[in-house]
Amino acid sequence: VLAYAGTLGGAQDLSSLIEACARLRDEPFRCLIAGSGTHEQELRDLARAKGADNVTFVGRLGAEDVSHLSATSDVQYVGLNDHPLACTTMPSKIQAILASARPVVGSVTGDAAHVIDRSGGWTSSPGDVDALVANLREVIAQGRVGLLPRQRAARALYDEEFAHDTAVARIEGLLVEAAHGRRRG
Repeated sequence: VLAYAGTLGGAQDLSSLIEACARLRDEPFRCLIAGSGTHEQELRDLARAKGADNVTFVGRLGAEDVSHLSATSDVQYVGLNDHPLACTTMPSKIQAILASARPVVGSVTGDAAHVIDRSGGWTSSPGDVDALVANLREVIAQGRVGLLPRQRAARALYDEEFAHDTAVARIEGLLVEAAHGRRRG
């Protein structure tokens, strides 16, 4: 089960996800899409037109229901379109997904792709449906048991780089370093 929770807009490259899901409709695979947005009807129409009956739109969810969706999923999707600013964008949902010990399948570039790759997830370029299908086939082939090491790796990267205590220690270190530099100068 792959889950996406968030805005259903043009920036999220969800049409590529739906195209990929349509190619996987004969696989033991399900995609849950939670959220709403300006492209919701367009995405629902695309899923219907492509015969992506393995895609379920669950609508807008509250925070508690998003937690249940996360717990239900084996992996989660993050996508950004091929806009020039996308390579420097870091969706906050990446940290939330890693904290929930879920691997990320991303159609992203730049910093976001770097973090996903380091966490044991899969990345493809925005709009590259063939590469996204290949990544999803790998997820399916690994199965739930095979994904366990990637789930642990996702949480480990979160703890290493994004957890509250880690972030506070990093900021504190930078401030001390800056203060020492000023005293010398």
